[in-house]
Amino acid sequence: MNTFESTYERELRNGINIYEPYIIVEESNDRVLLTVSRARKFLFVFAFRFIPLFLLCMIPVLFYFYDGGIPISFIIAVAVCALITALLLFFKKVIHQVMVIDTVVETVFVKGFKKGTQQLLLQDASHIYLQVVYGKGGGAIYSLCMKDGNQHEFLVVPYLNMKKARIQMLSVRLKEITGLPMQGNFLADDYMNVEKS
Repeated sequence: MNTFESTYERELRNGINIYEPYIIVEESNDRVLLTVSRARKFLFVFAFRFIPLFLLCMIPVLFYFYDGGIPISFIIAVAVCALITALLLFFKKVIHQVMVIDTVVETVFVKGFKKGTQQLLLQDASHIYLQVVYGKGGGAIYSLCMKDGNQHEFLVVPYLNMKKARIQMLSVRLKEITGLPMQGNFLADDYMNVEKS
């Protein structure tokens, strides 16, 4: 008899989704497949497509309405800052789907004009790193630390969804699936017992 209780079944029983804001597509003992909701995808389109386009459209408007009252160097500095901000937002890697298996972590992401897939083998990883960041734009960020020193972000729980019990259960679940130790920054101690780094 299979004694595994899926997260979906626990959610129904307890009313908690430990993967929130992600939606569970599939889950078993050694596997979980998560995707972002339609509302979150819309938010990504707004933040990483519409805002950069708006900033780029505002650059010619700055020069068109220039009347000489403000130094031209200030207008050029604002235009350069708007261009850099637009490019950084547009080319930010945005993860839409995460699959964690006992052998690999696979992410589906959009970066600029391309959609891609990244597979990270767990045999090449040393540990999972939990970084907790407070404030606007903060959250709980899970990264896979590779033996070669590279660090790959694969799961982000926004600040609004960052409940202590949820992060603790999510961390335990990731450790169960991957078999990797969990480490974190000093703020992560508030959320779970992890090794300080």
